[in-house]
Amino acid sequence: LFAGFILTKSGPVVLEFNVRFGDPETEVLLPLLETDLYEILMACCNGRLDEIKIKFEDMSAATVVIASKGYPQSYSKGFAIEKLEEASKLEGVTVYHAGTQYIDDQCKSNGGRVLSVTG
Repeated sequence: LFAGFILTKSGPVVLEFNVRFGDPETEVLLPLLETDLYEILMACCNGRLDEIKIKFEDMSAATVVIASKGYPQSYSKGFAIEKLEEASKLEGVTVYHAGTQYIDDQCKSNGGRVLSVTG
């Protein structure tokens, strides 16, 4: 079960609960998966999921979504995003791009959910 929260002026609010295999749920789960995802998916397709052992690392992880001001309603675009290279060098941290675009070698926001950072 995935719980999505958003920080508001009044504090955290539940944005969604779901169990889909999408964004940002997979970004927090897949780095902990030890079993080959291809093997899991093929076992599902071939009706033999009960024959494989699915293992996860004995660790915790969290994903934080960086969203544009106004998200999930009307939001702004075109803000410069800095320090991406430094963040990507942190051990155990992955930066996923969603609503970004490069203009003149500068990464800028171009969507509601801009980045997801998992660690």
